[in-house]
Amino acid sequence: MSKVISLRPLLYFLTTLLLFSACSEEDPAEFKINPDFQKHISSFTSGVISSASPVQIQLSQPYPKEIKPNQPIKEDFISISPEVKGKTVWKDQYTLEFIPEENFISGQDYWVEFELGKVSDVPNELKTFKFPFSIIKQAINFEVDGLKSYSNESMEWYQFLGTAITADVINTKKLDEIFNVTINGKTKKATFSEFGVDGLYNLVVDSVERKDQTGEIKVTWNANPNGEKEEREMRHEIPAMGDFKVTQTTVVQHPEQYVRIRFSDPLLANQNLNGLVEIQGDNNLKTAIATNELKVYPSKRLEGNHTLVLNAAIQNVKGYKFKKTEQISVDFQAIKPAVKLVGKGSILPSSNNMMVPFEAVNLKAVDIRIIKIFESNIKQFFQNNDYSGSDELKRIGRVVRKKTIYLGEKKPLDLGKWNRFNLDLSEYIEVDQGAIYRVEIGFRKHHSVYPCTNAQKEDIERDESDWDEKDYADADKWEYINDWNHHYNNYDYFPGYDYNRQDDPCSYSYYRGKNVVKNIFASDIGIVAKSGTNGETFIAVTDIVSTQPIQAATVRVYDYQQQKITEIQTNQKGIAQTKALKAKPFFIEVEHDLKKGYLRLGNGNNLPLSRFDIDGATIQEGIKGYIYGERGVWRPGDTLFLNFILEDKDNVIPNNHPVIFELHNARGQLVKRNVQKEGLNGFYNFTTPTNVDAPTGNWTAKVEVGGATFTKTIKVETIKPNRLKINLDIQNDLISSANPYVKGDLIVKWLHGAPAKELKTDISLKFVPTSTDFKGFKNYTFDDPSKNFFASEEQFLERNLNAEGKLSFNEKVEVQDQAPGMLKVIFKTRAFERGGDFSTDQMAVNYAPYEYFVGVQSPEINKYGALETDTTYQFPIVSLNKKGERAANRKVKVEVYKIEWSWWWQSGSDNVARYINRNNVRPISSETITTNASGEGFSKTKIDKYDWGRYLIKVEDMNSGHSTGIMTYFDWPSWMSRAGRATPDGANMLTFSADKEEYTTGEKAKISFPSAEEGRALISIEDGKKVIDAFWIETLDSETSFELPITPDLAPNCYVHITFLQPHKSTKNDAPIRMYGVVPIMVKDPLTILEPEIEMPDELAPESSFTIKVNEKNSRDMTYTIAVVDEGLLDLTRFKTPNPWNHFYAREALGVRTWDLFDHVIGAYGAKVENILTIGGDQAINPGDDTPIRFKPMVRFIGPFKLKGGSSAKHKIDVPNYIGSVRTMVVAGQDGAYGSAEKTTPVKKPLMVLATLPRVLGPKEKVQLPINVFAMDKKVKNVQLKVKTNKYVSVVGSPNKQITFNDVGDQVVNFELEVGTLTGAAKVEVIATSGNEKSTHTIDLAVRQPNLPVTIYKEGALDGKTSWKEEINLPGMDNSNSAKLELSNIPPINLEKRLGYLIRYPHGCLEQKTSGAFPQLYLSSLIEIDAKTKARIDNNVRSVLNKIQRHQLNDGGFAFWQGGGTSSDWGTTYAGHFMLVAEKKGYALPYGLKEKWIKYQKNQAQQWSPRNHNNYRNNDLPQAYRLYTLALAGDPVLSAMNKLRTQDDLSVQAAWRLAAAYQIAGKNEVAKRIVKDKSTRIQPYTELGHTFGNNHRDQAMIIETLTLMGEKAKAAALVKKLSETLSKDRWMSTQTTAYSLMAIAQFTENNNPKDGMKASFVYNGKTTNISSSKAIELIDLDVSGTQKSAAVEVENKGESYLFTRLIATGVPLAGNEVSRSDHLYLDVVYRNAADEIISVDQLEQGTDFSVEVTVSNPGNRGDYKELALSQIFPSGWEIHNQRMDMNYSGNDGQHINYQDIRDDRVYTYFDLRKNQSKTIKINLHAAYVGEYYMPAIHIEAMYDATISALKKGKKVKVVKPGRR
Repeated sequence: MSKVISLRPLLYFLTTLLLFSACSEEDPAEFKINPDFQKHISSFTSGVISSASPVQIQLSQPYPKEIKPNQPIKEDFISISPEVKGKTVWKDQYTLEFIPEENFISGQDYWVEFELGKVSDVPNELKTFKFPFSIIKQAINFEVDGLKSYSNESMEWYQFLGTAITADVINTKKLDEIFNVTINGKTKKATFSEFGVDGLYNLVVDSVERKDQTGEIKVTWNANPNGEKEEREMRHEIPAMGDFKVTQTTVVQHPEQYVRIRFSDPLLANQNLNGLVEIQGDNNLKTAIATNELKVYPSKRLEGNHTLVLNAAIQNVKGYKFKKTEQISVDFQAIKPAVKLVGKGSILPSSNNMMVPFEAVNLKAVDIRIIKIFESNIKQFFQNNDYSGSDELKRIGRVVRKKTIYLGEKKPLDLGKWNRFNLDLSEYIEVDQGAIYRVEIGFRKHHSVYPCTNAQKEDIERDESDWDEKDYADADKWEYINDWNHHYNNYDYFPGYDYNRQDDPCSYSYYRGKNVVKNIFASDIGIVAKSGTNGETFIAVTDIVSTQPIQAATVRVYDYQQQKITEIQTNQKGIAQTKALKAKPFFIEVEHDLKKGYLRLGNGNNLPLSRFDIDGATIQEGIKGYIYGERGVWRPGDTLFLNFILEDKDNVIPNNHPVIFELHNARGQLVKRNVQKEGLNGFYNFTTPTNVDAPTGNWTAKVEVGGATFTKTIKVETIKPNRLKINLDIQNDLISSANPYVKGDLIVKWLHGAPAKELKTDISLKFVPTSTDFKGFKNYTFDDPSKNFFASEEQFLERNLNAEGKLSFNEKVEVQDQAPGMLKVIFKTRAFERGGDFSTDQMAVNYAPYEYFVGVQSPEINKYGALETDTTYQFPIVSLNKKGERAANRKVKVEVYKIEWSWWWQSGSDNVARYINRNNVRPISSETITTNASGEGFSKTKIDKYDWGRYLIKVEDMNSGHSTGIMTYFDWPSWMSRAGRATPDGANMLTFSADKEEYTTGEKAKISFPSAEEGRALISIEDGKKVIDAFWIETLDSETSFELPITPDLAPNCYVHITFLQPHKSTKNDAPIRMYGVVPIMVKDPLTILEPEIEMPDELAPESSFTIKVNEKNSRDMTYTIAVVDEGLLDLTRFKTPNPWNHFYAREALGVRTWDLFDHVIGAYGAKVENILTIGGDQAINPGDDTPIRFKPMVRFIGPFKLKGGSSAKHKIDVPNYIGSVRTMVVAGQDGAYGSAEKTTPVKKPLMVLATLPRVLGPKEKVQLPINVFAMDKKVKNVQLKVKTNKYVSVVGSPNKQITFNDVGDQVVNFELEVGTLTGAAKVEVIATSGNEKSTHTIDLAVRQPNLPVTIYKEGALDGKTSWKEEINLPGMDNSNSAKLELSNIPPINLEKRLGYLIRYPHGCLEQKTSGAFPQLYLSSLIEIDAKTKARIDNNVRSVLNKIQRHQLNDGGFAFWQGGGTSSDWGTTYAGHFMLVAEKKGYALPYGLKEKWIKYQKNQAQQWSPRNHNNYRNNDLPQAYRLYTLALAGDPVLSAMNKLRTQDDLSVQAAWRLAAAYQIAGKNEVAKRIVKDKSTRIQPYTELGHTFGNNHRDQAMIIETLTLMGEKAKAAALVKKLSETLSKDRWMSTQTTAYSLMAIAQFTENNNPKDGMKASFVYNGKTTNISSSKAIELIDLDVSGTQKSAAVEVENKGESYLFTRLIATGVPLAGNEVSRSDHLYLDVVYRNAADEIISVDQLEQGTDFSVEVTVSNPGNRGDYKELALSQIFPSGWEIHNQRMDMNYSGNDGQHINYQDIRDDRVYTYFDLRKNQSKTIKINLHAAYVGEYYMPAIHIEAMYDATISALKKGKKVKVVKPGRR
């Protein structure tokens, strides 16, 4: 911000403080001003300012007209001479600002003329206000910082460091031009970066190599870049290799004194330097080594010359010693003159007698200046400030006193050291109650007593008179009030200022901006305010001096706009409480006996409570809500039975208020929205079906009501339910490295209860990091961020169960890697059926890799997430054993590291030792401490001001090996001046406890807290939304206790918040005058618990119905829902029956915020600030889809229902053909009481069958069908089995078998199935009968085609009245072939193949989904469409519209991949184009799709700039296409269209697309002018990204434009060329194919042949006549299942040319493909569990293995974008979907864009840079015995199929174990 001069009343003139050069007509030094201007102008820019500063004028009265802040104005209010281009804006109603287009000229004088008469009604002589300002003259100097080694091990390479010092701001690119660096005569690139201090810029020269000979660095620069050239140079030696010596010695004085010695070599980091480094006369030195730097810290501050001794025994990193002992003379100069304030705070109680303490050094006098902020302006002050703030003071304050005060007059002092002084304000001003005073303490050069011998003389005149001036109301100058918030600190420049001497105390240039400031408010009124989520505000008022409550005080509450909300009075207890306020309170004013008190209630000003146990569920808007479902995971296609319970105890929500439900899928798209206005006693049901192709992952259910939002994660995955019940019981509560044996029992049963006798089981385990938390130490960190732990799964146990389905074990586990903290052991159990299918279970147990842990606590950081530099912070440390118990006397090492880059932690290192050997980490300090008997200790850390940045504080238990650490950021206090309230390291904390952890209603809680006599405590009882009660108690010496009655309104918990106050007048201890603390009180109310009861059969039968009887045990009313769910589904996630009581009566988070002003009270501490009070206890705180449903879920849900107390209800439930076990769950609630009940019931009958097949099958495969037959009754003896199938599969051999049971049990019977050549929905039904008993099991599954179809054709061309005869061999296997005859009046476009390719393309990005459907909108323009085809097209278009909606993000754009996080520029426009055309053709769009899209497109169109996209070919085409679609939507953005039209070098493609936009917008002539001279020919190119285009796509777009413009002849020529391209049997991308078909369709739609088409054809002996007005006729030819060829004869009966094609499509037999590599290499490796390479030709059933596909880019075609890897696996293999694993953490570093995992295949999408490789690993399991085909593995660039590779498929087998 620029320097601003403030106009004062009754002033006559102002003479500028600086001398201006006389280069203009008027001399600024003679500048005088009419004092009448002060009535209209309060301040203006003046003096010498930065070239980057704006020019600002502030009015005394607000500008009366409406303004748009920060928007350029048209009015010519400001003119500047010499002329400067720029813009004028209103900042607010008072402030006008001119912002130059480019920086002002260095050293130039400027005059400003402000047309005041245009903004205010003023006399003629005041209509123009003229004033001058000048620009700093730029000058540049350079200081060497020296050579720094890259790391502890880098001997050969340095970084050269230096600092450029500039008089004014400068661009770093300009510095690059000004400076030249050479190394040994060769130019070397230097990099400049801003230092963080104005005028300082870091220079870094990387890769400075040491050689065998001494080298030299030479830096040259122009010191006067804006004037006559002034060349300067600096030279620095590069030490030779092997020359171990000192290269540089520097004394650092502030804030901590030390000597920095740079050596030529890095030093050995762990060497003991005791006795090797000395400063004579100081025996208690401390040292720190960082690469080639050694820091030496004296034990006390030194002055004068001292000798530094470096012993010859000092070693470099290689162990080589120093050449000789070296003595270096070091000059510790005197401390530079300075002042600093003592203590914090602004409120000065009467007991302080108006004393303000400060300290000074090397000064004999100081200047004070006092600014008064008037009482009438206080609310305006607090709008932007807290007590210590300084914003906008010129509007609200005035200087009332200036005075020079001499120090040390009353007693002799050593002024060369820091001395403390007290400033008594009452001697200098009369204090007004209610006003705030800003005290500034500064000094000038003649006040200095700093020794300056041989100082350079300066011919400078500065004011050296003593100040002694009072209120400036009658003064003869305008006085400048500094706001202290400008960026450029140039407000004190003066003639002769030399930036080169700004750090020299012997120069006037040093004495600039050295003053300190403090705000003072005299008051005895203390205020505590509290506000909950219910809108009520509580205020307590007390006397700061005595702590007595103040009765009958007036309390006024204001909002942020300074409008009074309410006014109330305190009662006899000094307490006042408002009702729920309509506006948000921001400021409180208290008045009593003519005294005032103020309190600001800003968001960052409330008391921090993070150190207290206040966590829990947050109450939103005074209500609670609970979403629950019937299970933990759903399969795509399942129905979600979701319910919401609303609790509104305070009747916040009115009747019939809408409850809005939204379901968002894993990609973030809205799937369903439902609004209900009526529930049943707070129950709302939102049942939602899903599509079979729904995306998998974590979905989100969201309910909004009354401003509150409730969410629940809904997991959707392609799961299959368990059929076995797995019960793993681990007996260890905690596994540890000291006791590594895991003891447990495993019991497995069939879900229906039969024992899983002798089945194979295995247990794997995985160690994963988990947050290390110990009860009672929530604010401590116990995990080390510098350690990475990589989870890997390993086999723990593989064993068969016994005949009862049981096994026991006692096995050892070990962890090899160092863990960052506590680990979690995940046990994954699999139980295998004899048929190969398996069930799974997962559970986790904690593992302690260390016997002892150490924790560290961070001081409270500010709202910017930082700590302050130049401040000593105390980091508390605690040592515990693995159980969380305190461990005494543990030896702990504390290290501090500077992290140079924020990305350090991504480097993959596994311990801090790796980091400290890298150049981005620098060790700062190290110390060893021992914790006390309570396991406590602390470490102090202070970071120098200029060492701001990111730090790691690492703490290690030196015996156990556990380490922890916290990353924290240190920044300057000035940056954090508005950071809000900070916690002073525990000094304010009051730690106390209750006598119990939980209470029942009717009991009393006893609370005790540490205290002192004569104090007073405010006891506030609070909950999640309000203050329940509050009262004062007088405190006793040592400890005070009170009792709290536990009432029902305190459930589920409340908080006791204690504010303990001590009298300011007589503090008797070293504690603050205010301490505060919070403790939770848990309350249980028996009347909040409902106990529903379930009465139903203990055993259920398949294909039957049963009755559930429900009642409440205690005859209470209740509302409830019922769910009956397959236990095999519930066990997948270990789902627990929902119990609303656990949610609604879970502990609530504290919802009350507290503010007070005691931290702003001066002298708010007693004797020592450092002491922390911690006395007290240690209590711990798609419709129509014909895809078969493979796994039909056994789920039944009904409700909600209402039940009257004392009655019961009956419900009838149907059971499908299902065997296993179900859990019946009742969830109940009523009037704030809740409960649930469950009952698990087997579903079985005497005879049962369970068949096993893979998830899918493929043609010609053979698979074994194992059938488990269960005889659960002795009467079941002889069982007949029959297998029935449909046409897709057949039984090999007899479909009938018979088995005999001698006893109850189960047997497995195997059949063999063979799959035919057809694809579709197969059905296999197993029927078992025994006497009257019958059981069936039906499996529906898909027979999918693993190979893609092949299309071939033969073509001809017929003149009028001629014929054509042709025969073609069908390419596919039996039952897969089809044939078509294509007749057309235009050159053939390969329509059947091209359209078929689009529809069948397997990958699902946004562009490809759109391309598949887009041409179908135009098919009716090309060919006759029958009803069946039209219905299919309609279904396809609607499906794609729904699919692209799933790509839409919140901003309205579309993500390229479903689930992506950013909008695709081109994809959004392309999909929107399809959407608009579909709408025009009559298709309804999904709700909100178009509106959000238009908003996004318009925003992007208006923001677009060519310079943001100049890295791309045709960078303007996306903008032109976007504008075209907006015009098509009827909402053209003409401003953006005109802007693009005038762009230089508009590309040919963009010009044609923009012309189409103008044509649609009705601007025909403009469209013609744009393309008047533009070519219609596009040079060949292909893009793999950006627009995914090529020359053919662009040609099609030009055809579309020509068609719109009616240019038939030009378009026809291009159509002919494009048709020829389409007709060739060559690959085209999906988008090019789609756009080409669309363009030709649009052309033919408007240009049909006059006489149409007349022809006939003969096929299979039948003649068919054709007469059509369409351009193309596509005729299906009937092909029988075993037909081998197709023959036709065509006769052209018309006069026009006729093109013919005979097209055949079929799926060839598997194995006919050929491996290939086109600009990509594909390597496929299979590995077993031991990581050994294996063959998969024949695998034993039960084998776990993996496939690794490595894709390599040879680099000859550059970087590749959007590669698609397709892997379809044999039907008999199971894919291990790791997303279902506990603690799944992403794609394990494979760095892929997207991965789609379905039942039998995985599609993986990624980019690949040239000359790089990427390996994709997928875990597999050989599950089902049979013979299968493993399809080819294929990869291609989705937009250039010439980049592809294929690995040929082959037949594989899965065989019984032992039969390989």
